[in-house]
Amino acid sequence: RSNLNTKIAENPGTPTANIIQSALKVGNLIELADNLFKNLSGGQQKRVQIIAALLKNPNLIFLDEPTNHLDIQTVEWLEEFLLQIAEQGFSLFGFKSNEEESEPVAYVIISHDRALLDTLVNKILEVEQGEAKKYEGNYEKYNQLKLEYLLVKEKTRSKLENTLRREIEWLRRGAK
Repeated sequence: RSNLNTKIAENPGTPTANIIQSALKVGNLIELADNLFKNLSGGQQKRVQIIAALLKNPNLIFLDEPTNHLDIQTVEWLEEFLLQIAEQGFSLFGFKSNEEESEPVAYVIISHDRALLDTLVNKILEVEQGEAKKYEGNYEKYNQLKLEYLLVKEKTRSKLENTLRREIEWLRRGAK
């Protein structure tokens, strides 16, 4: 039976009371700090789990379908939170960096949530039929670039088919 302070502090090497308070604030959970974890909504529990995992201060965050089964408020919070992490790094929690500039925090998102991808990503790696292709930009830009790529691919295929057709006709007529 643990309240949020205890749940967040369970992480190895975790933080001081100030960092725990910062984490609760970032998660919009301060007013729920004394509640038992099991009594929180699913979205609130997910916030605590995400924040607790990030207090380990990783350089790379993998998110597999992060918005599945989340309520609207938690999805909005997650988008804003990930933008803040990308901009501010873990100084958001009050971690002090010995370096002048803190290391950037990167994340990899696997998602079907197009709105999330449009908001958060600046590169998309598409894996299709065993081939990977990288696109620069958000989801909207990806759609534009993908369409352009498919149009060029179709024109190239069409030209090759026409050339092949003409060559076969030439062969059938016989060389003169």
